[in-house]
Amino acid sequence: CMKMGELDSQQAPDRIQSTQRRTCQTTSVLVAQLHSISSQCSDHSRLIQSGQRW
Repeated sequence: CMKMGELDSQQAPDRIQSTQRRTCQTTSVLVAQLHSISSQCSDHSRLIQSGQRW
């Protein structure tokens, strides 16, 4: 979630940024079903497509 991480780093403290990372890791499991989330977590979706997980 580089896009979300960048926005959080500009507008929110590190706590919220870490929370967004956790959310991205959780939603990355549903990337195959939710393409809207895959667009937000492109890096995580790539790892899942390659058979790797965080």
